[in-house]
Amino acid sequence: MVGERLEKVRRERFLDLSLDVVSPGTTSSSTSSVADALRSFFAPEHLTGDERWRTAEYGLRDALKGVRVTQLPPILVLHLKRFAYDASRGLVRKVDRRFDFPVDLDAADHVPFAEDAKKEARHTRYRLHAVVCHVGAAAAGHY
Repeated sequence: MVGERLEKVRRERFLDLSLDVVSPGTTSSSTSSVADALRSFFAPEHLTGDERWRTAEYGLRDALKGVRVTQLPPILVLHLKRFAYDASRGLVRKVDRRFDFPVDLDAADHVPFAEDAKKEARHTRYRLHAVVCHVGAAAAGHY
């Protein structure tokens, strides 16, 4: 069993990515650009302690959980999650700070592709066409 690789794969199509502008579980800003947010989104999460992976055959196991892409959509929507829950104050606040995004994005520089992804099927170049902004505070506003 030692050294044996266990793997669970779930495939699903997507059109958008919801990117954290603030580290999950904190109120401090951790990303300031699309590149930072994509790096954070695709970073593997270590499942240890109470978060370990439960397997039928081997019980609880430390594991890595992550996302790998086989194919990107022709139009990619990036949703920037600019609201954060402040547990110390018990309220939601808007993250109102500068966030850089390029006019041209080559996702190949930031997205980890699965080993079985076909290179010729990889659509990785995107051009910014629109930005939708929220005006107001966390409790009220308009898009």
